[in-house]
Amino acid sequence: AIEEANSSGIFKYRVELRAFDDRADPKEAVNVANQIVSDSAISAVIGHLNSGCSIPAAQVYAKKNMLMVTPAATNPKLTIQQTESSWKWARNVFRVNTTDDVQGQFAAGFLRNKLHARSVAIIHDKTPYGQGLCEEFQKEFEAQGGKVVSFDGVAIGDKDFKALLTRIKSLKPDVLYFGGIYNEGGLVAKQAKEIELRATFVSGDALQTSEFFKVAGKAADGSYITNVGLPPEKITSAQEFIQKYKAK
Repeated sequence: AIEEANSSGIFKYRVELRAFDDRADPKEAVNVANQIVSDSAISAVIGHLNSGCSIPAAQVYAKKNMLMVTPAATNPKLTIQQTESSWKWARNVFRVNTTDDVQGQFAAGFLRNKLHARSVAIIHDKTPYGQGLCEEFQKEFEAQGGKVVSFDGVAIGDKDFKALLTRIKSLKPDVLYFGGIYNEGGLVAKQAKEIELRATFVSGDALQTSEFFKVAGKAADGSYITNVGLPPEKITSAQEFIQKYKAK
């Protein structure tokens, strides 16, 4: 995309990319954001990936009047915070994807109306993304007459979920809904299968990655994963770019 921009002739300057790693950690995201705003050569930011990083980092950019566009953060607060009285800066934080209130509501409607699920157990990773997605899902699922039999949080980095899953198994939910990323999500799906928890595994966009299938293995079969936009492979106007990207 940068090569195309530079060859287009529409800019009076050359566009360069500088990559920063926030390690999916909110504190490190703020540190990175401060590094970025201190560099006068940087005029805009594409990122961050995680909602938990994007929300606090956005305030750093706003204070310096730097444009921020995220292609991935889905927690509604990222942009809604700009409408709060405590926000004293320009509203220059944007995103190109939809939000968890849309994704969570869609998943709830799909489970109630398409899969005819009556009950669900919810597990989240306590992050703004994972917990936020689950809260939005829970509200809509219950609004449509479904029953949430449990709502539990786990810590990022945990490996053993069998005690929690065994308790959930006794509740006999139709669906096991997970909010978080692929590491914990893959292990939850795998261990649920190992203890023969007969519930359909459902999760959000952070699990639509090959890494989820590597972690979950065969336990991923039969799972449902929602996303916040149509995959580029399904968009006609994106095909030329995809071909050039693969060739590059």
